[in-house]
Amino acid sequence: MIEIRNLTKEYEHGREVLGDIDLKLERGRIYGLFGRNGAGKTTLLKILSNQIVNYKGEISYEGEKITENRNSLKHICYVSSDENYGYFENFELVKLLKNNALLYENFDLDGALALLKEFDIIDYDKYKNLSRGNKVLFNLIVGLSANCDFTIFDEPANGLDAINRTKFYKLFSETFDDENRTAVVATHIIDEVENYITDILILDESKIIFNEKIEDFEEKAFTITSNDGLKPNLNIIGEDSLGTTKIYYVYDEKEKIDRIGSNYRISKLDLQKFFIKIVGEKQNE
Repeated sequence: MIEIRNLTKEYEHGREVLGDIDLKLERGRIYGLFGRNGAGKTTLLKILSNQIVNYKGEISYEGEKITENRNSLKHICYVSSDENYGYFENFELVKLLKNNALLYENFDLDGALALLKEFDIIDYDKYKNLSRGNKVLFNLIVGLSANCDFTIFDEPANGLDAINRTKFYKLFSETFDDENRTAVVATHIIDEVENYITDILILDESKIIFNEKIEDFEEKAFTITSNDGLKPNLNIIGEDSLGTTKIYYVYDEKEKIDRIGSNYRISKLDLQKFFIKIVGEKQNE
């Protein structure tokens, strides 16, 4: 388990990026992390992977502070679609994979080479010579092959075409169908990952404002349509109008929703629309 306690991160001029966050990431879960641009998602993920060490609060892996436990680095892998290998971009891909095998003790080198072949990437090409999409794929292959307890994907499919996005998420689903492995996926394309995640985290204005299991979300999130303008007595997170029709977006107990009567039409509320309403609507208040 990774546990975050009282995490606060500020940048220059005292601008708070993350504020007093408490969070537990359990084994065997797939967390979707969602937030607007600048919400602090990448900062949080880099802190979790020990790439940013200047912050207030405490991050622990299996009970030990990650800043005092170099062994934790073998078990936490951070993957970004815009990761820059710097000097190492001159290396051939097979050499980069072998380097990662030295870093992550459970790295599957044969599996990584097989994935390169599956995506039609030549293993003796140099990283710097790859197309943008193939650089992203290589980074993802490292994440899938690392076999870490915790793997963090920051905008994983950014830059991939539709076919490779679909192929990646199929491999992702197969890889993390494991009760001992955890993934955190930060993405703006929420509907693309909704069917894979087990938990929803929404970060807004430096705070985690929503932390729910996907099954609990699906039990409470609904769209309720009224043709007579009657407003249901429920927890309404947003509303729209279409002529004389009112559309209410609701997050409330299903038992309460079931009792509102026959004057309303009830349908499921998808996660992307929910996110837009609780974050976007608030921004416009």
